[in-house]
Amino acid sequence: MRFVRLMLKLLVPLVLSTAAVMASPLADSGSPYLRLHADDPVKWRTWNADALAEARRDNRLLFFSIGYYACHWCHVMQRESFQDAEVAAYINRHYVPVKIDREVEPVLDGQMMHFMEATRGQGGWPLNVFLTPEGYPLVGTVYLPRDDFLEFVQRLQSRWQGQAPELAATARKGWDALYEAPPVNVPLSAPIAPAELRTRFVGTALQRADELSGGFGYETKFPQVPQLRGLLVSLARAPDARVEEFLRLTLDAMLDGGLRDHVGEGFFRYTVDPQWQIPHFEKMLYDNAQLARLYLEAAVVLDEPRYRDAGIDTLHFVLEVMASRAGGGYIASLSALDENDVEGGYYLWEPEAVRKAAGEHWPLVERAWGLELPRNLEAGYLPHLQHSVETLADQFEMDAADVIKALDATGKALRAQRESRGLPRDSKRLAGWNGLLLSALAAGGAAGDARSLGAARDLVAWMRESLWADDRLRRGVDADGRSLGAGVLADYAYVLDGAVAYARLTDDAAAWAWARELMETAWSRFQDEGLWTPDPGSLLPGQVMVRMTPDDVLPSATALMLAASDAVAEHFDDAALKGRVSDLAGTQTAALEQAPFAHPTLITRVLPTVLGDADRETAKSD
Repeated sequence: MRFVRLMLKLLVPLVLSTAAVMASPLADSGSPYLRLHADDPVKWRTWNADALAEARRDNRLLFFSIGYYACHWCHVMQRESFQDAEVAAYINRHYVPVKIDREVEPVLDGQMMHFMEATRGQGGWPLNVFLTPEGYPLVGTVYLPRDDFLEFVQRLQSRWQGQAPELAATARKGWDALYEAPPVNVPLSAPIAPAELRTRFVGTALQRADELSGGFGYETKFPQVPQLRGLLVSLARAPDARVEEFLRLTLDAMLDGGLRDHVGEGFFRYTVDPQWQIPHFEKMLYDNAQLARLYLEAAVVLDEPRYRDAGIDTLHFVLEVMASRAGGGYIASLSALDENDVEGGYYLWEPEAVRKAAGEHWPLVERAWGLELPRNLEAGYLPHLQHSVETLADQFEMDAADVIKALDATGKALRAQRESRGLPRDSKRLAGWNGLLLSALAAGGAAGDARSLGAARDLVAWMRESLWADDRLRRGVDADGRSLGAGVLADYAYVLDGAVAYARLTDDAAAWAWARELMETAWSRFQDEGLWTPDPGSLLPGQVMVRMTPDDVLPSATALMLAASDAVAEHFDDAALKGRVSDLAGTQTAALEQAPFAHPTLITRVLPTVLGDADRETAKSD
């Protein structure tokens, strides 16, 4: 025993000293998602030049594992694979594993997603991409169960050992081909009039429209706000009964169905079914900002007060729930998993709990929320409308207003109970997403909501103090106010668009001056002879430069940059800037002809304003 005690006395300090030296570089990250992986047995690196140098020195493949804090399947893959000793040992021995927060590295994530969609036909998170030591993507996969993932990395390593030169050459050739002549860069031989482009956009959107359930496509349902806003702008310019019917159907379906949290307000990221019933439960700042603005604009175009209420309620949800506890700005997201790692557990209820909250209104609430139906989620029922308010009013012989009042009262009672539940938060504050919120708050202020206007004023002040440093925009800050790195093109575009929206509303000279500073810095850093660089700091080989970026779940950064720059030029009567914007807006590429659905912001917000709907003469093809 004396020998054992002596050995322990000698070894314990050594073990502790080794542990301190081997502490994960993720442990002190400003990203909660990276910190979540700090204790994994996988020896994760952060993405930097050292990781790339290590891969080159040892001729090992880089393993990019990309995800985000609110992602359900990212958590599942961590538990199954990245915390598994055998999987971790194999990865550590044969790869250079790099953990990446897609929200902190949006351009890198976008490039890897583009590679996945081009080579595998689909993407998603967790996004696992393997790159050659030179930094060229070779192959990728999304979530795989533990055994399948281990087999995947073993087979890949076996091939790399035997065919490294051939695989490296294939990866480089594929990457070069992917970015050599993308449609967003290839000039059109003949320009298309802005009005004609808008007609084509509307036509392709309606071809993709689900005219029974609303939204686009017939599987999972994402809001796709840029496309919906494009249709709304088009409708305002040219009345179209079919477009109006589709917009009302979609806006009502998102508002009444499972995409919205009927107890605590706010919208989830998407639904896993085509009828908007079962959400993927994370709540993102960018979705709620964009949807709030969409409903406020729809209230005006469609003359529907209910949509104004939805927009304001969504903004108030963000102000109350997503405000940073560190003071200033708004956090990135709320997790899909509750404190017990149950997907959606924070939002789900047993009928008995709802019955107690509803009181005398239980028969109405049970019918309205479908609580008498078989459950489709194991952890409980998600409250949302299964029947229209008018149908319920007829069935229960009530006024529609009283139906709404009874449901709201029940939701308020449940919300009070839900406060005792725990829900993890991603506390980082991202510049671009806060910029999107600023635009939405300005829309709320324009709709007469004093609370939104005050919040917009505070947000501008915080952004200028915390995100604007040394005449540069930060990507964001963590909960302690530490910088998350340099802002990318999308950050400048979204913050600039928000600053312009606020300046227009308030006619604040300081806000206009800051908007001009943002714009001038962005053009200096990201624009070169008609091409935009999404991230000048990229470590991957081959600088990716584009004439324009498409709309996705987020609006096109290049289109918003042009729209906001045009507003700055108009305000300051800057003819030279006006001409530069017009030149870039008028340079059309094959993407507009091949995929107008992917470019609604440029087609509906930029070209008609900058060039005019019927202006064929100023449109350029080179």
